[in-house]
Amino acid sequence: MIARPMNARGLWFITSCLVCALMGWLALPEQSPSLEQQISLIRAVESENHKALAEYTWQEQETILIKGKVEHQRLFEVRPGPDGQLRRTPMDLPEENLSRSEKEGGMREWITQKKKHALITYAQEMKQIAETYARADPESLRLAYERGDIANEPSPPGNGIKKLSIRNYLKTGDLVTVAVNQQNEIQTLEASSYLTDAKEPVHILAEFVKTRDGLNHVDAITATVPKRNFSLVMRNLTYEHSFQNVRH
Repeated sequence: MIARPMNARGLWFITSCLVCALMGWLALPEQSPSLEQQISLIRAVESENHKALAEYTWQEQETILIKGKVEHQRLFEVRPGPDGQLRRTPMDLPEENLSRSEKEGGMREWITQKKKHALITYAQEMKQIAETYARADPESLRLAYERGDIANEPSPPGNGIKKLSIRNYLKTGDLVTVAVNQQNEIQTLEASSYLTDAKEPVHILAEFVKTRDGLNHVDAITATVPKRNFSLVMRNLTYEHSFQNVRH
């Protein structure tokens, strides 16, 4: 059988199909990384930040508020220890001990100081859990992903910010929302959690900024306990590198 030569109409039809297919392929949107890839990238960035942080010291201002009124304020110099835990050196006057207050001010002063001591103790417990959330531990992120507790959250288009929600991150029933930029650097971390009783919720907000040499670090942490009208604000005032003074 002799094949007939293709006429102009058939050639035009095939060419049109090829052009349409090519244009459709070019118009396909850039594929977003998978959730697993996102978690891997964030973990890698956080791991590098944790390593870099070991070369810095900074000042931390701690403020305790009750019903919005400042009850206590302290200033510390902070340096990461070899185990990654933060080491704090008070930069203000030490607290008076209770026995001295009792002798000099009587029972009323002793009660006042005892309440203040209890408040500071509670604040330190709150500080520990707030900083643990704000640290965004890469291993905790990996475990949460493996459990299936991480999901993408809707984000406003055009601002380059992606949001992830994480359930059961540190405690059963807690919820963490992490916002990261296009470089997979954390911008904010919000946690709905509790200290010892889930019926007494705690809200934690950690805000991050970047130094001139590229360290993405916690700028401020706010922990709020609505039932107690209690707030704890930790603000990092300045970061100093071992080789140069870096300010943001």
